[in-house]
Amino acid sequence: MGRDVGAELARALDHLTPQVAALLGVPPDRPVTVRLREEFLFDADGDMTDGAVEGGSNPAIHLGSRALAPGMREYVLAHELVHWYVRGRGWDLPYLIEEALAEFVGLLFGPRGFLAARIAEIEDAGIEPDPAVLKLDSEDLRGMNEEDQRRACLSAFALAQIIGFDRLPVLAAEGKGSAADLAALL
Repeated sequence: MGRDVGAELARALDHLTPQVAALLGVPPDRPVTVRLREEFLFDADGDMTDGAVEGGSNPAIHLGSRALAPGMREYVLAHELVHWYVRGRGWDLPYLIEEALAEFVGLLFGPRGFLAARIAEIEDAGIEPDPAVLKLDSEDLRGMNEEDQRRACLSAFALAQIIGFDRLPVLAAEGKGSAADLAALL
């Protein structure tokens, strides 16, 4: 690579970490380790992904080579930082709601117009928020065709928008982020 990707990534991380932490209402007190993969990155399910968070004794955010595309670095890094903080604090959020929150924050820092495009996509597809998606996990999604996966993810985004992206971290921190707790708010 012809540029200092490590320095660019460090600057992006220094810029984004306190902002993402502030959006989640947490202090940026958890040191973030980022590992850059030069090849494509695959998640635990074997699907190609731009980023992933690894837990355990050696936690890290892994970024695939596609995450370095122009305009994508901030989007992917902000998205993964949400997972970093949610999982690092042991918050209990339904799978697709955590993804919706991460997606929302990623879109805030992503290329101009991405967030508006997502909201328009939900409206154009006629997506109705369906509380049933609160019970879906990654295994459930793997059993769906691509269009049903897309609709479930968009429905979760719409639900998270109704509940309030700003309220989700507060609810999770208070131990009120379970599927049943969130469904009761609808």
